[in-house]
Amino acid sequence: MKALVISVAGIGNTLMATPLIHELRKQGKEVHVLVGNKPGAEALKNNDDVKKVIIMSKSKFKALLPNLRLLRSLKKANYDESYMVFPGNRWFFNLISFLAGAKKRYAHRYPNKNFRSLSFLNSKLVEMQKTHDVIQNLNLLEKGYKNSKPRMVLNAGSVKKKAIIGIHPGSSTASDMEMKRWPEKYYAELINKLKYPVRVFIGPDEEDSFKLLKKYLTREVEEIREKSIFKVAKKIKECKQFIANDSGLMHIATAVEVPVIGIFGPTDPMRNDPFTDNKIVLTHKMSCQPCSHTFHNLGQSVECIHSERFCLTKLKPREVLKYVK
Repeated sequence: MKALVISVAGIGNTLMATPLIHELRKQGKEVHVLVGNKPGAEALKNNDDVKKVIIMSKSKFKALLPNLRLLRSLKKANYDESYMVFPGNRWFFNLISFLAGAKKRYAHRYPNKNFRSLSFLNSKLVEMQKTHDVIQNLNLLEKGYKNSKPRMVLNAGSVKKKAIIGIHPGSSTASDMEMKRWPEKYYAELINKLKYPVRVFIGPDEEDSFKLLKKYLTREVEEIREKSIFKVAKKIKECKQFIANDSGLMHIATAVEVPVIGIFGPTDPMRNDPFTDNKIVLTHKMSCQPCSHTFHNLGQSVECIHSERFCLTKLKPREVLKYVK
């Protein structure tokens, strides 16, 4: 029996689907995964639960004609089941699931979506719960799951642990994700006070943010600008602790079993905090929080109602520092 897992949103979303993938493989299914970019594919490198990874550019989902060959190959694969990773509340996600032609197509039912989302193209819609994305994905399993402690997986190989603190001060810039960033000045103040060597991870769309952060630094840091997600994972795995905004790298740290301090502002930690017991989740609680990418407004743009994002700016560096081991 063959199953297609569709995960085209981001690296973190793909990693949060690895417990689902593991359960499908345990059920004796051959699992193929459709991802939206090369980094998503790299996140599944050396994953024994995955038989095949298929890359389809997310930007090309809306231009179906150039991808007819890929769509035909998905159809010819004759999948028994397909699973739409949470959140998958986009019309083109549902259309791809339908065109892949699996006999049973599992997805979630979203409260803020109408007929235009094409969710009716799925054969079974599972009610969305107010729970973590990992559990949300596992809830798609018709037979349920027995693992009481599912875990995210990224096989980065063996590394030598170092007394280094890893820090990712950035985030994706897609879909207003920049609003998740703790102020650069705060990160610099935290780094200046740390007693350990610091390794800062900088993505290609985070250079301007890092330049601002660097203006406030009074010490040297190791700068990591690695495009390969697999190599980034190895660099993170070497760290003794990892501090990050709600980002894909935060989930990578979780998947390679590094203790994580996750800084949350407008997004919802109930949905996607580090899925591990070895975590600290920090935020400055506001009555309006969470306001972005939470259960009632998935996929919708949100403007902050305040003059600044107090959920982030009122969380001071000294409050984070006391949790550094």
